[in-house]
Parts: sequence; structure tokens; C-alpha cells
Amino acid sequence: MRNAHIRFLLIGALVWLSACIEPIEVVTGTQQDTLVVDGTVTSKVNPQTGQRELACTILLSSAEPFNSASGIVVSRPITGAQVYVQDKQGNKWPVPEKTELQNNKVTVIKGNYGFLVSSTESQVGNVFTVFIKLPNGKEYQSQPEVLQAVPPIQELEFIFKEFVEVVKNGAGENVEKKTPAFEVSVTVNDPANAQNAYRWETEGIFQYQTNPPEILPPPASICWSYAGRINKQIEAIDDSRTNGQRIKLPVAVVPFDLQTRYQAIVRQYSLTPKAYEFWRLYRQQQTSVGSITDPAPAQIRGNLFNVKDPSEVVIGYFGTSEVNEKFIIINRSLYGPMPGAPFVVLTRDCRGLYSNSTHIPPFGF
Repeated sequence: MRNAHIRFLLIGALVWLSACIEPIEVVTGTQQDTLVVDGTVTSKVNPQTGQRELACTILLSSAEPFNSASGIVVSRPITGAQVYVQDKQGNKWPVPEKTELQNNKVTVIKGNYGFLVSSTESQVGNVFTVFIKLPNGKEYQSQPEVLQAVPPIQELEFIFKEFVEVVKNGAGENVEKKTPAFEVSVTVNDPANAQNAYRWETEGIFQYQTNPPEILPPPASICWSYAGRINKQIEAIDDSRTNGQRIKLPVAVVPFDLQTRYQAIVRQYSLTPKAYEFWRLYRQQQTSVGSITDPAPAQIRGNLFNVKDPSEVVIGYFGTSEVNEKFIIINRSLYGPMPGAPFVVLTRDCRGLYSNSTHIPPFGF
């Protein structure tokens, strides 16, 4: 049971892996590092270029042994691993560590591996396997995964609504908190006579502006910031109850914190039955309220294993997906009143106001 608790908490951090060290308070007796893997191979048509692409992203981290003195488990990104992906024809793609440019210097994004290549044809029906060799010499691989087709997103819609949640006030009393925001929904026509499963991810880009002083060269006054993932939980369904029907599902919530335009980018993934079961269990644990009536956290086993020791626990999943992408732009200035203090237009270059910002309009704006 104690080992189940640490595995439950680690899987909650899997999708949000970053280069930072994240201490997690747990109660556990494990004394062995645990490998955590979040990997996907995708095939899609780039909406900007119209060209088909084959992409891979692998996130690697390790959960270090429990420290009884501090009472925490630390998850650290793994650098220096050798990773490659192979398909059923024997074609191999190295998966190097990703890099980024910071202060005119190229640095490695710790624990983040990936590639992006042009693909002349769809990879639907192809089978992919990932192979991982860690710096300590341990070797891991996944079970083969078939890349399945995904239908197009038929429609994206949003509604402006008031979300209600119960929170504690300063006196410790439970009170209702009402927050206006925009709920984004996706609609897909599920193919008949086929077993299908889907997963959605949503990213956001918001526009903002400042009133910079008149200097030469002129600073930027309108910018856009990449907000990253905006769906708070993994949305995954199968068509066991909706086969051949039109499916509509809310997939994200856009905040109403600025009265500017906001782009919600929705990516729709196909899932194999085993991948769907993994994400279903993960979502189930995400939504657990933690009461004594809840079932104990399950040990979610993915499709990765130690080549020489299959009994070793590896947390995570390597999946394959065809991806369909669509975006919607919400003009938040048409709605109100906005809660909280009004936004004050600052006198400065907008590029320094928010992180991950650019003064070059992103695709779609």
C-alpha cells in the first residue's frame, strides 16, 4: 500500500515534468529509484505549412528514494540518456535532448528529448517502439504501439459562464466562490463500426499591450504570450457508448483575467485501447477527492519495462497518435465586467511583462 502511494503521486507529476526539482510529500517505504517516462510519437499536418510531420517527445525523470529525515521524495530530470524510436520496418530515429537559446547561449532542456521531421505520407498503421539507455547503463523499452487514425475536429465552441467552487474563507468556513471564465468545447463525428478512443490537449496564447515611451528604436507595444497547457486534467474517452455518434465535450477553461484576445489551440489524439485505459485510470486518480470512501490509489502500469529486469516498476506510457489540430480565438473585450482590479496599461516594452512572450504575431492572430 505504501508503494502504491508514491506511485500515485509520481504519476500525477508525469505530464507536468519540468527541469525543476519538485519535492512531493509522501508516506512510503520504497528504497529504489523509479523511472518515469512520458513519451509520444505523433503524425500530423502542420496547419501553418500544410506539410505532414512526424514528431516525438520523450520526458524522462527519476523518483529518488524516500528520505526519512525530510519526509519527501524528489523527482529529477534525467539527462544524458540515449533514446531512439524504431518502426516496424526497422527505420530508426535518434531522439536527442532538446535545447533552447538563453542569453545567446544554447542550453539543454533537462529531461526533455525529441525530434521533428518531415513525413511524406501518413504514419497510420505503422508500429513504433522506444528504446532508452540511461547513463547508469540500464536499458528500457516499450511494447510496440500502433499509430491509429483520428477523425477531424468538426467544431470548436466556447461559452462565457460562471464557475462555482467551494472554498474556505478567512474564518475557515466553506463558502461559494464564483469565477467567470470561458469554457471551450470540441465536437467530433465518431466513425461507425470501429473502436475509437480519443485524448485532448489544449494550449493557450494571449495578447496584451502596453504604452511604451517614444524612443528609438521603438519598443514593442503589442505582444503575445504562450500560456502553455490550459486543460487542468487529462480528457480521454472511448466510443463504447457513443459509437458512430456526434461527440461534444468540454476540454479547457480560458481565464477571464484580461480583456484581450485569447487563442485556444486544441489537439485531438487517437488512442489505442491500452493507452486509453492508462489515461482513464490517470484521470480517475486526478479527480479523486481524497476522502476515506475513495478506493486506494491503483498502481498504474504503463507499457515500458526494464529489458533485463521486467519486474522493475516503470511509471508512464509511450504512445502513438495521429493528431488533428484546430484553434479558436476568443475576444474577451466583448465580455464583462471583469473581476478584480482593472488592468493598468504600463509604460514599458511589452516583451518584458510576461514570460514566453513575442512581439511577432503567432499563426492565427
